[in-house]
Order: sequence, then C-alpha cells, then structure tokens
Amino acid sequence: MNAQPLIEEAHVKFAGSSAEMFEMEEVDTKVVFTVMGTIKGDSREKQTNGVKRTMTVSITKVVRGVSEKIYEGDEDQPSLYDTPADDDGDTADDETPSNVTDFTGPKFSSDE
Repeated sequence: MNAQPLIEEAHVKFAGSSAEMFEMEEVDTKVVFTVMGTIKGDSREKQTNGVKRTMTVSITKVVRGVSEKIYEGDEDQPSLYDTPADDDGDTADDETPSNVTDFTGPKFSSDE
C-alpha cells in the first residue's frame, strides 16, 4: 500500500466577510488588505500528487493596505476573573467601600 506524501504547504480558505466597510473599486483593480483571523479548522484532501491541506480562517478584522493598524484596538479584553489594577500598577485590594453595609439576605414572613 503506497501512502500519499503530505504536501508541506497548506492553503488558506477565508470564511465570512469583514465587518469593516471599504470604498468600491472597479472590476480588475488590484487591492491589498491586511487580514486578521482565527483558525476554525483544517482539512486534508487526497490528490494525485499528495495530500492537500487547507486551513479555514474566520475573518476577525480587515485593514486596507499592508498595515500595522490591524493590531490597533486589539488589546486583550479583561476576563470576568481579572483583578483591576490601581494607578500604580498594583492589583487592587479587596476592600468593602464605606457606603456598603453587610447583606443580611431577604426577609420572609415564614421566618417569623
């Protein structure tokens, strides 16, 4: 049984469209975009000269031209469990604000 050789390079298949809007260009006009995406899957397809690999990429952001602007506004969003930092960079201590009193829970008539 002959095993098909694996083709070293993979093709890229973009899924979806950009959330950004761009000016329309005439047909046959060449344009350059910088694209940020998230790999959502990969596949292998047997071909006569080997196995074709394809990565499927979901488009996250598109910028016109070759640009580092693709990274602007892409700071990691804090998670629910992140501790906020003080102005000096230290994490905030768990303090109860002075205007908060102890929570005693709801009162029901059956508790009496």
